Amino acid sequence: MARSDRDRARPEPGLRTATDHDRTLAGRAGGAFFAAAGVLGLVASPFLGTWDAPQFVASNAVLAVISVSLLVAPWARLPPQTLFVIPVIGHAFFWTADALLPGNAQHFAPFLMLPHVYAGTFLRRGSSLALAPLSALAVSTIPPIRNLDTALFIALCVLVGELLAHVAHRARQSRYRVDAVLRATRELADAPDTAHAVEFLRHHAGRLLGGDVVSVHLADPTTPGVLDKNGTEERWRMHADGEPSGVGEVMDSGSTLFVPHALRSPVVSLRHLRASGCRSVLYVPLPGARAPIGALVIAWRRTRRRVSELDLEVVELLSADAGRVFERIARAEEMETRSLSDPLCGTGNRRRWEQRIDRLEPDDVVVIVDVDHFKTVNDTKGHPYGDAVLQALAAVLTAAARTGDDVCRIGGDEFGVVLAACGAAGARRYLDRVTTLWQGTGENTGFSHGHAVVTEGAAAVETVRAADQALYRAKATRERQPATATAEPRQPSRPAQ
Repeated sequence: MARSDRDRARPEPGLRTATDHDRTLAGRAGGAFFAAAGVLGLVASPFLGTWDAPQFVASNAVLAVISVSLLVAPWARLPPQTLFVIPVIGHAFFWTADALLPGNAQHFAPFLMLPHVYAGTFLRRGSSLALAPLSALAVSTIPPIRNLDTALFIALCVLVGELLAHVAHRARQSRYRVDAVLRATRELADAPDTAHAVEFLRHHAGRLLGGDVVSVHLADPTTPGVLDKNGTEERWRMHADGEPSGVGEVMDSGSTLFVPHALRSPVVSLRHLRASGCRSVLYVPLPGARAPIGALVIAWRRTRRRVSELDLEVVELLSADAGRVFERIARAEEMETRSLSDPLCGTGNRRRWEQRIDRLEPDDVVVIVDVDHFKTVNDTKGHPYGDAVLQALAAVLTAAARTGDDVCRIGGDEFGVVLAACGAAGARRYLDRVTTLWQGTGENTGFSHGHAVVTEGAAAVETVRAADQALYRAKATRERQPATATAEPRQPSRPAQ
């Protein structure tokens, strides 16, 4: 059974998100930094003559406590801003360097760059720059360095930190995109139908590229040249052969098309631009086995001059996978439709009827219809004529039905109709439409019908039995009349749809 959208959005039990993992890794790296500082102090202490200094012992004890605390802290449950405390604590040791190690603190001044390295590697961009005032204060408290060009030293620290932050940010962005594509691929693969697959594709494509309007256009198999906008308003339905559109362009070429200035482009539908208010548009084909089956459209309400190569690769990978999923779903839906359809009449079959009966609601109406004297019709006019009668009756029952009603062939010459939420009055109107349409065919063969309204608390089998009984009463009345099967055989015409 497919999971709901809410279930899909919730992380699996026992799994940490990428953000939780990043915070834990950054926090433990801070603990490792302080542990390394303690080891460095122990190695340098014989050369500095501070081995037995009480200040040195105290500082190493503090370093050990901080290191252990950072290594065991529950970083996954703490806010991301908490990590900024780690480089602040590192600066605190430099503020007190002169008091702890008189005459030796200047030897450790170059290590002030370490908090900036940490900030650039694990924190957000700009964190190293935010540490600059603290670094200036720390350096100014060390007398032997007080007269140096501290501005140059701090600028170098900030530059190193921000360069590292930029590299780390690009790496995180790449990893995020890969993870997002993998998540999207899994969700698309689990999509139970086209509507869910469209929604998943729109959601993930919009998050990856930050689009303001994301739409999916799929070719309508019933109308060549028509692309149906899935997932949002009907105003996006378009005729690829009759109006300019990048959707038609990419389906013809099979290549991605980016339009930075959509208002000036001849390939962008002005109707779509007015509807969405967008300025830049990216069209990505949805590949099929033989040709593109549609297009993914990502649009921005601000002018976007370019789309990075990484973004293009990611969205094309996502669209390629989506194309395969849409084709798989279409094949599955076609097979399901065939398994629920009657091959002779094109209505639902017995299996579909049983599924529909299981979903009856109060005020629905069950109608049972069959052909009068059908055996006589077959015996005297032949089975091909009998098949034509069934097809004509099925067409009439379907033409008279509304959207949401179901027409099924449930036996040899017997049809079942479920009229959704129409009550007894609606059932009478439906049967009047059926009678009028049938008379319009000029067919001499008659039919009988019975119906029953679903009541609150009634079992489905009781309602069907009541409709059957009504049919039998009507049929008993009609069968006392002479059969019209001796009329000249002719093919019944179908009613106008």
